[in-house]
Amino acid sequence: MNADQVVEKILADANAEASKVLRQADDELARQQAGLDAQLKSFKDETARLAKESAEDKKMRMMAGARMQASREILKTKHVVIETVFAKAAEKILQLDDNSYLSLMEKLLVKAVESGDEQVVIAAGEHRINADFVNRVNGSLGDKGHLSFSDEKCPGCAGFILRHGNIETNSTLDVLLGQAKSELEIKIAKELFQD
Repeated sequence: MNADQVVEKILADANAEASKVLRQADDELARQQAGLDAQLKSFKDETARLAKESAEDKKMRMMAGARMQASREILKTKHVVIETVFAKAAEKILQLDDNSYLSLMEKLLVKAVESGDEQVVIAAGEHRINADFVNRVNGSLGDKGHLSFSDEKCPGCAGFILRHGNIETNSTLDVLLGQAKSELEIKIAKELFQD
């Protein structure tokens, strides 16, 4: 083998080795690129999942806030309606004719009597309950009818307080409607917040 042939063989072997190394490098590059592509896809999928979860979480918080605001508005509206209804109820009671009004007060008084010897203290704005009315109620109570009419006045626009010593039963219109309103508000609150 002459020198030219040896050089050609060395160059051919070097070219073959270079081609082999290039193929291996290309294969390694393709393998690494495939790995990087897979990682990139995984990162994109995870980012999309986290973004979706975050959006769902934000949506749920916004919906919960909207529901809470709606509940507050409903409660506020119900409160306004209750106030209006009870104001009108007080107005209606005060506008009753004397017989109907005194009949109502007699029922309340008879129901409130315990010993029969209590004092009837009328509200400052009360003009229909008087000593004659108390005597009429005493007649309805029979043997238990020893109520006395007090000249003292208590706060309120209508109704009475039944007093026996230190014990008082407040049957003024303000208190009676206030109790009924509180009971109704409790019932509404239970209905509104039951779940």
